[in-house]
Amino acid sequence: MTSGANNSQKWDGESGINGSIIEGELCWHIDGHLVLHDEHMINIDFRLKDVGEQGFNSIRSNGDSYPYMCVKGTTIDEIRKPNKQNVPDTKKKNNMTYVFDGWYTDEQCTQKADFSNPDMEIHDDMTYYGQYVIKQARITTSAIHATVTESAAIPVGSNKTVFWEPEEGYLIESVTIDGNQLSAEEIQKGSYTFTDIQQDHTVEVVARIQTFAITTKATNATISESIENAEYGSTYVIEWQAKEGYHIDSVEIDGEKIEITDKTTGQFEFSNIQESHEVIVTAKQYVYSIDTKANHATITESESNIPYGETRTISWKADNEYEITSVQIDGVAQPIENKVEGSTIFEDIRANHT
Repeated sequence: MTSGANNSQKWDGESGINGSIIEGELCWHIDGHLVLHDEHMINIDFRLKDVGEQGFNSIRSNGDSYPYMCVKGTTIDEIRKPNKQNVPDTKKKNNMTYVFDGWYTDEQCTQKADFSNPDMEIHDDMTYYGQYVIKQARITTSAIHATVTESAAIPVGSNKTVFWEPEEGYLIESVTIDGNQLSAEEIQKGSYTFTDIQQDHTVEVVARIQTFAITTKATNATISESIENAEYGSTYVIEWQAKEGYHIDSVEIDGEKIEITDKTTGQFEFSNIQESHEVIVTAKQYVYSIDTKANHATITESESNIPYGETRTISWKADNEYEITSVQIDGVAQPIENKVEGSTIFEDIRANHT
């Protein structure tokens, strides 16, 4: 005789009463668990995939025993739900925090169970599935004219490094972590690490376009004004012109002299600017000479380096016992009004003379 044939164990849905067995007589029984119920009853099961487990198991501990039977038409509010001892809100394992994700009506846990209508009746067998998922915090990132590590959900208790980099031609102007701006030194590192994450965080990165200076200087010439904020990639033209009576003597671009094709005006184009520049223009005053020669007469000495626009008087006088017979200015014979002496005035000199 098997000891379990007539024991008093009562399974869900059983009466707990078996027929009488006469001691000493052979009998046959089902060595297992057989539940018989009528068409007016349904099964309710809560199956849990616990932390670290691969599959779902019916809950059978701490006063809970599933599946269990109830009458068809039992309402959502009346079904017996697992207690908090078996399904606490959070669990920890291997320094990670897990949260109970709620009950679902499918094993893939995609269809949330709706317990919001307490009066909704259940008329068919119902199995609910629940699981634990890693508790996560969210790091939300945003950037203007920069790239930054994408926003992501991060397991609570873990570490996460956020990287940033400006777009080409831009500089990081500010990095704000949870409303607090980083120092220039911290920004220069290009990253920020959150350690032992317990809550949501935000990272905001703002970059501004790089600007450069084009410095202009001119001596005895006019030149385009210096530019303080030439934006990266932009184009600027610098123009210059010598003052009246002056000519362009040298033009230096970033310390190197360039060829001068026009002594009066010029320009230089800076395209796709990616660094600062300097333009230095120097003009020199035009100077002229007056060469003088005389035979048997005295004449004002020759003179060189006469500044543009000045005036000079040239005088001459015949030697004793001689008279002036010819006077040529710039190769052109002049009328002689006085055969002993004379003079000529060069005004607003702008050329060499003889």
